[in-house]
Amino acid sequence: MEYRITSKNQISAFRGLIAFTIFLIIGVWLVGISKGFKTDLFVFFGIFYIVNLIPVLFIHFQYYIANKNMIFTIELDKKQFLFKTNGLSKTINFSEVQKVDIYMIPSMYRGSNFKMLPFEDYHYAILQTHNEILMVTSLLVKNLVKEFKNLGINMERHQCFYPYIKPRD
Repeated sequence: MEYRITSKNQISAFRGLIAFTIFLIIGVWLVGISKGFKTDLFVFFGIFYIVNLIPVLFIHFQYYIANKNMIFTIELDKKQFLFKTNGLSKTINFSEVQKVDIYMIPSMYRGSNFKMLPFEDYHYAILQTHNEILMVTSLLVKNLVKEFKNLGINMERHQCFYPYIKPRD
């Protein structure tokens, strides 16, 4: 199976933000009708929106930079991963991968479809081999757990409140 960052993947990643925006607009409209459309209403909801928008944009940009121009392929018949970036290829056999760490929000960790924050669809995986670390984000593969689960690779899931990519030593 071949994966790359596409417009469809990016729109799908923004799904939580789009839903949040729609609910916020409806909320402003309902409160505005009952209490009146005052400046305070727009300031309150505007600040609330920005506080939720900035973390989503930060993660999205970080994930985009991490996997920009990458084509990630899982070749089940050959039991290997193929990473192509800017014309360079790297093949890694499943047996070379020591561990896959997947970092996700607690609701995703539990398998819940109920989401309260607009960045809850974002998650990423770190593939560790004997001599290197490779990263795959949810902008490439929508459900990393599902893709890595049945490959016979040591996979560990980790909960984190905010799934930004932490710098590695």
